[in-house]
Amino acid sequence: MELRILGPVELLVDGRTVPLLRRQQRLILGILALEANRLVSRTRLITLLWAGSPPPQARAILQSRVSETRSALNDHLDGSSVLLTRDSGYMLTIAPERVDVHRFYALVRDARQSTSDEDVQRLLRKANQLWRGPVLGGWTPSGPNESLCASIEETRLTADEDLWAAELRLGCHHLIVDRIAQAAARDPHRERLVGLAMTALHRSGRTAEALRLFERSRRSLAEEFGVDPGAALRDLHRVLLGTTPAVTSTVPRLLPSAAPHLIGRDHDVTRTRSLLTTQRSSVRLAVVTGPAGVGKTALSVRVAHDVSQHFPDGQLYADLHGTDRRTAADVLTSFLRALGASRIPADVDERASLYRNLLAGKRVLVVLDNALDAGQVRILIPAAASCAVLLSSRRRLGAALGAASIELDVLGTRPAIELLLTLAGRPPLEQERGAAAEIVRLCDGLPLAIRAVAARLAVKPHWTLAELCTRLADDRKRLDHLIYDGLDVRASILPSFAGLSDDARTLLYRLGGSGSADVDRAESATLLGLDAGDAEEILEELHDARLLDVSAPGSVREPHRYRLPDLVRLVAAEQARLTPSNG
Repeated sequence: MELRILGPVELLVDGRTVPLLRRQQRLILGILALEANRLVSRTRLITLLWAGSPPPQARAILQSRVSETRSALNDHLDGSSVLLTRDSGYMLTIAPERVDVHRFYALVRDARQSTSDEDVQRLLRKANQLWRGPVLGGWTPSGPNESLCASIEETRLTADEDLWAAELRLGCHHLIVDRIAQAAARDPHRERLVGLAMTALHRSGRTAEALRLFERSRRSLAEEFGVDPGAALRDLHRVLLGTTPAVTSTVPRLLPSAAPHLIGRDHDVTRTRSLLTTQRSSVRLAVVTGPAGVGKTALSVRVAHDVSQHFPDGQLYADLHGTDRRTAADVLTSFLRALGASRIPADVDERASLYRNLLAGKRVLVVLDNALDAGQVRILIPAAASCAVLLSSRRRLGAALGAASIELDVLGTRPAIELLLTLAGRPPLEQERGAAAEIVRLCDGLPLAIRAVAARLAVKPHWTLAELCTRLADDRKRLDHLIYDGLDVRASILPSFAGLSDDARTLLYRLGGSGSADVDRAESATLLGLDAGDAEEILEELHDARLLDVSAPGSVREPHRYRLPDLVRLVAAEQARLTPSNG
């Protein structure tokens, strides 16, 4: 038997996964595995499971979930592990080497006791391979629960630093430089990590980037904690200052890697390429638009790589996250550094002027991913006709920016099945075509959903397509099956709910809660207690947010009808259950 908690909680017996269908079952087993052979009190379990706000029947629910978990263990185990009940709590008796987190700790301990860099590298790489995602599958509620996973995550970060330090001593800087630089950029407060990244960058001939990383760390430490970098990092900075000129000319290559499979989008790819490469008297601008999870980023990045040879002076990329969290000022700072600017003006208009000046006469492609609205990106569009901008957004921004739009829709049945089978590594067996078609229907033809279930199939070769259909058919559990290793349909759709008016959110929740998928203004007016005109405005608001489709165009006699996509309906229904006052 093996228990895995460094990622989604999994119980494996003879290499096969034992199904634990309830989320709380998985969490209970994960917590007990983390505290293997130690008693965990009922009070602590209740606090962890409900983030400090348990329902009145929490104790009874806990007893029921523990009983279900014990039954699953007893059905598959040989007595080597037992879930015990004590007066004050529960304990899982299990050999530590059967739990991935305890094997991880053992490997880290052995590495720290080793005097050989080769052994440190071998042991810590092996420890790294145990991780499949966030601890307990990313379950990180606030309050008392944060400490449950925080120490493990901190140990992983320190182990990564130990590994990179050993690899630098072994002369492997060229193999790790990008990974360590990205890690330091994400966490500029970790001075040891920043120092290791600066060393790797310098040894790889990228000293200017190392100096920019130091400056970012210095500012971050000052702004967050009111302190300067420590002596070791300052000394390294002084050493590197003597090895690079004050003015640096760089060619930015900021594009992320392209998805290996982009199926059913040939026409959209061809049109987008043409828009970016056909010469015009002003900057070329194309907007890729569509609902959450439809593949806007995948198409944009693929096209950007395809046309990169047309832009030899560089490719800039920024993910705007679909919110106002990342401002144009922040992106300008990032772009100016990538373009080699040695000084970043404090005033945002001055930054924009410097940005336009640096791009003048150059052939640079700018990719702005997940834009919130036109106001967020206008200042980021260069003036040079030699440049091009590829923008993606859930909103239809083309008209506001004077740009051509590429509207992405969900995939048809045939390309959706091809994508599913390709990513899952399954042969296109004729007897499974019906099940495959039903899977893509339950996924609403949404590429993100198809990628999530395909990833599950790829790691579970014992599952048939028919089995997966059965799992997806349950409306209340389908969204939980559409999550895998960073692919999360629920998390992708939910941001579209942000910024909705109260009436729009209420209508969305009521449509989801009622199971209704098709509605017009009169039916909406009844649901909201408003007149038909006001109800139509709210329907259009939901349509603008890419949460409703127009299922039937209206006429003088017949109003528009709007359709709630199935996966949006499930998310709305779930939110309605969580927010009864809106249901």
